[in-house]
Amino acid sequence: MARTPVTEHFGAMLKRAREAAGLSREEFGKLVGYAPSTIGAFETGERFPQPALVKGADEHLGTGDKFAMLYDMLLLTGDVYKEGFRPWRDAEGEATCIWTYELALIPGLLQTEGYARALLDNDETEVTSRLARQDIFSRDDPPPPTLVALIEERALRTLIGDEEIMREQLDHLVSAAQRHMIQVVPHGTRTYLHLDGPFAIATVDGRDQAFVETPIQGFVVDDAPVVLDMRRRWDVIRAQAMSAHQSIEYIQEAKGQWT
Repeated sequence: MARTPVTEHFGAMLKRAREAAGLSREEFGKLVGYAPSTIGAFETGERFPQPALVKGADEHLGTGDKFAMLYDMLLLTGDVYKEGFRPWRDAEGEATCIWTYELALIPGLLQTEGYARALLDNDETEVTSRLARQDIFSRDDPPPPTLVALIEERALRTLIGDEEIMREQLDHLVSAAQRHMIQVVPHGTRTYLHLDGPFAIATVDGRDQAFVETPIQGFVVDDAPVVLDMRRRWDVIRAQAMSAHQSIEYIQEAKGQWT
């Protein structure tokens, strides 16, 4: 990951606390399970801090929960997200409603840790930041958003990781359907709009904005006529989807493919 002002600040604080504790990089590294060179990368901001480092720093440097708080702030800044996604992360954090459509993958807001790890090649920073997005469903202020997720059938049938990961992911979808509206879009629908790719729409302060994904980087759209057109496309796709009850049954049936 590229060095950022926020990771540099975290690293400088870590170095100061380590030196105040009278520990060398090698000594501290042994305590938290990292090589001295890796500790150096954390301290210069060249590596994004990992949960094990954060927990170990507070435990062995006598800093209470200082680094845990810094880590939470680091996640909130959006530095861990690609530039085009950062405005959307902010939108998710304030949205009252989120409508999402996925063509070939389970939506990030509904991914299990195992599924995310397989997709992201076990990149701890990216896995942590992706799962952190799901915190919006346990927030108090504002209240958690309403989520309606349309998932194309192929996302349930495409192997990500291994069979165990897929079984766990589909079980998670069934469980999540008790709290969210999840509908499966089957093959052979009477529209081709769903083939254009994934997108999402969020309502923030009574105004809709959308996020469109591309193979390189996604981007946020807030031009009202364009967002309205995207909402109409979403409605057309949803009209071809299975009902919520049918979708749960289909997800459970699809799970059989992975046993």
